[in-house]
Parts: sequence; C-alpha cells; structure tokens
Amino acid sequence: MTTRVTTATAWTPRSHADYDALPGKPVAAADGEPLGTIRSVLHPNHDTPGAHGPHAIALTGFGAADVYLHETAIREVRADGVTLLLTKEQVESQGRTSPPAGFGGDRRT
Repeated sequence: MTTRVTTATAWTPRSHADYDALPGKPVAAADGEPLGTIRSVLHPNHDTPGAHGPHAIALTGFGAADVYLHETAIREVRADGVTLLLTKEQVESQGRTSPPAGFGGDRRT
C-alpha cells in the first residue's frame, strides 16, 4: 500500500507573478467538488507586496458566463489546483457574472 502525502501552502500573493500563475488551474469547492477552471485574474496595475488587494478571479465552468470571485475566497493554491473556502452553493450565490465595478482598466491575466 502506498500513501501519497500532499503538502499545501497558504497562498500569500506578493507580486503579479503569483496571480499570473493562476489561469488554467482547476478549482475545487471547500468540500472538494470540482467547480471549473480559472480563466483569468483581474488585478490592479500597482504592485501588491505582502498584501491582498482588490483582485477578482474569473472562474469558468458555470454555464455560459464566468463567475467572478474575490481573491479572499481562495483557501490554498497548489501545483495541481486551487481550493476555495466556499461550497458550490456559496459560489453560485456570491459569485458575479460580470467583472466588479472599477476593474475596467486594470490588468487582466
């Protein structure tokens, strides 16, 4: 019998590169249910050293429209995917189907 150990590291984004690594990663709800894939990240053009800023994550897999979530919905980021703090039902009730106000001119990854 083989035991596989996966180490999760708390996600503490410090630069644009941290956000740039998210698109294409599969996303799971807090209970492990697959939700979709990160299509893009909207983030400000200024650097965010050591601090969470007003970043939005565009998540595909919810029908025709993307769902936009605030970055604080992310529990952890691993090489094989992203896990949220939210269940699928919470994502559906809290997620937006259009970018949040004020993200029109910001950087999109």
